[in-house]
Amino acid sequence: DITAQHIEQTEREQESALLADILSHIPHSVFWKDKNSVYRGCNERFLRDANLKSRSQVIGKNDFEMPWGKTDAENYRLYDAKLIASGKSELNIEETQSRADGSVAHVITSKVPLRNRKGEITGILGIYMDISELREAQMQLEDQQRRMGAASKMAALGVLAAGIAHEINNPLAIISATCSYLEEASAQGTLGRPELENGLAVVDKTVNRIAKIVRGLKAFTRNQSKEQMRETPLAKILDESFELCAERMRACDIQFIRPELPEAEMLFCRESEISQVLINLLNNSVDAIASLDEKWIKVGLAVEEGFSVLTITDSGPGIPEAVRAKIFEPFFTTKDVGKGTGLGLSISLGLIASHGGTFSYNSASPHTEFVLALPRAKKEPQKERAA
Repeated sequence: DITAQHIEQTEREQESALLADILSHIPHSVFWKDKNSVYRGCNERFLRDANLKSRSQVIGKNDFEMPWGKTDAENYRLYDAKLIASGKSELNIEETQSRADGSVAHVITSKVPLRNRKGEITGILGIYMDISELREAQMQLEDQQRRMGAASKMAALGVLAAGIAHEINNPLAIISATCSYLEEASAQGTLGRPELENGLAVVDKTVNRIAKIVRGLKAFTRNQSKEQMRETPLAKILDESFELCAERMRACDIQFIRPELPEAEMLFCRESEISQVLINLLNNSVDAIASLDEKWIKVGLAVEEGFSVLTITDSGPGIPEAVRAKIFEPFFTTKDVGKGTGLGLSISLGLIASHGGTFSYNSASPHTEFVLALPRAKKEPQKERAA
């Protein structure tokens, strides 16, 4: 029937026109290849990315003949081969695309197999989105977060500075006094072996005390952008963090209560970041309870499904319900002007999340209590903990 054939031909032409219209207006780059990764077609946006004017400049070419570099071409062909071999789609591949003008775009690509009526794979359909601007914005955001983290760290260090100086000056005074005693006893000829050994033991113990403070300070001020995740004893992080806050606590007559941590209790973490979180919490507790009659800070530990769960509790009555929802917001603070940046808790939340852990306020506690859950170090990778 000629009329039926004409109608069928018209419908096919309309479908082809509709498909062409969709491809020209879709806000992403689209292409399709045969089983050998040779291009069979593309849309206008793809042509613009390749700096080409006609589809005839694309059809029949492989990736090595396109404007992208050899490394990109090899990567594209690798995913093509994987898809053809498995018959499964390759989705959300983040990759680069070198362009004719010398620029490098960052794109997210998804590829699906094309099949004939028998279900046999005949080629590949691909679509990608240029995320270069998004990635640049993300990098700027990460840079701002690093700057905010550094500002928060320096603010905490400023609070600790006087106490650290006192913590180092006291041991230095002990060493000086011990050395003066030994020198005087030696000059008078009264320095016996027991006195010498005792004096040297005092000096050695005091030097170790200073070294511990310095180690804590180095860990706290380490460049976080270059620090790698590694296995670190939890006791070491807690001890060194406490040493930096110890003088402030003593000056305010605050009792510090901590559990005996086994040496085998290891975290997989960036040490300086966990130290920053702990020091921020300890400083906040000191500020909050310094004027109370009952003054103590307690650290608790529990092990839960591959996580070390730390609780930092102080003798304060807790955070008022009206402000609890805001405490993790950047720049929110309940401290007097000039005494807080409002960055500490929001940055701590981000640091703990970057470790695959959780950080929360325990509203069920009768006192002020924060809970940190951090991945324990072990061979197999950790799963993120549900909040």
